[in-house]
Amino acid sequence: KVDCLIELFSEEIPARMQINAESEFLKLFEKACYSRGLSYESQELFSTPRRLGLMIRNIDEKQDNQFIEIKGPNIFAKDIAINGFLKTHNEKKKNLKKRKTNKGEFFFVEKVLKGKQTKLLMPEILEEIIINFNWAKSQRWGNSDIKWARPLRNILLLIDDKTINGKISIGNDKKIVFSNSTFGHRFYSKKVKINNIQSYKKKMKNCFVYVNRIERKKLISSQI
Repeated sequence: KVDCLIELFSEEIPARMQINAESEFLKLFEKACYSRGLSYESQELFSTPRRLGLMIRNIDEKQDNQFIEIKGPNIFAKDIAINGFLKTHNEKKKNLKKRKTNKGEFFFVEKVLKGKQTKLLMPEILEEIIINFNWAKSQRWGNSDIKWARPLRNILLLIDDKTINGKISIGNDKKIVFSNSTFGHRFYSKKVKINNIQSYKKKMKNCFVYVNRIERKKLISSQI
């Protein structure tokens, strides 16, 4: 099991969009994990005017191997159909299995799909989330093909405190490369390097950013 930190950094997102954005982010992340057979122990969402993020604890380090059966032609089918099935799946006829169904007896090929490491799956998960993200109001910005509430500028992605190699294409040969850095308060701090997931919130506080929306609200209320 490993921990994971995702932060999507953009230009300032209107306050009315931030709460819904958190729930949309979680919904899409859960869907992506479920479809890939990944589970995790817990998660923590966070948002600020310029960032949307998710901290995941004890997510599977890799997928389980999957055993699958692929149905082929009827056992009495012509050789051309059977040979085509064998070629498609790079298999020999002697390795095919016969299974009876309510529509007759068919050839099947059995395969074991080796599970991928989560660090290799996360770039495609993130791309899926970003492409399918449903904002109350969004548009394309500049030369980007991605529709986002405000221009997306940076993607922080750590798994087990390590930066994950990968990038998201935003169109016109432009890409956002994953990094282990983000940005503090607009007026008081510049780039912030994150080397440890568990220290993320504390490090951001030191840069005048409270990433937890509820904690931030309590702090503001206490000063009124």
